[in-house]
Amino acid sequence: MPVLFTWPSRGQLFGYVYDRESATYSRDHLEGVLQAIVDDPKVKSVSVLAHSMGNFVAVEALRQMAIRHNGLSPKIKDIMLASPDIDFEVFRREIAEIEKSGKAPPVTLFVSNDDKALSASSFLAGGEPRLGDIDPRAEPFKSNLEKARVNVVDLSTMKADSSDSMNHSKFAGGDVVTEIGERLANGQKLTDTH
Repeated sequence: MPVLFTWPSRGQLFGYVYDRESATYSRDHLEGVLQAIVDDPKVKSVSVLAHSMGNFVAVEALRQMAIRHNGLSPKIKDIMLASPDIDFEVFRREIAEIEKSGKAPPVTLFVSNDDKALSASSFLAGGEPRLGDIDPRAEPFKSNLEKARVNVVDLSTMKADSSDSMNHSKFAGGDVVTEIGERLANGQKLTDTH
């Protein structure tokens, strides 16, 4: 059953600071929703999929859960981060907290180095790379992602849907989202094989 968590984002370039503050404000609420889901005895497994700045909300909430409960619930089976608008160093520290207990589920990162929205975000962040537009084969990214056991799906060579002029939602176009659903349903690991 899909559960959609929305937060007060303006979704516009000039609303970026407002969106960042709203994301910070919303992390406690997402943690509460996730905790209620994993506490429900009818729920057997949870897969988390976040997009863009929603990744900041999701990773912050998961980090808080991991700290509060000495690890994440074993019901959380997958964490998927699509085009994450998160500073790489912030992510590295957050994922270390999530992984610390040894109970962390697989994390899959969807990146694309032609993501114009993340390029704008990087500019606003003083040139710091965003997690969703890094080159996962370059250092220090490669070794840090391997250490954190993050699976990377590089969508850079995939043509974006014509409605995605910013190349920011490639994971939702073509066969990618269908493949995500099929692999999760079959208990397979998400990898860069499409």
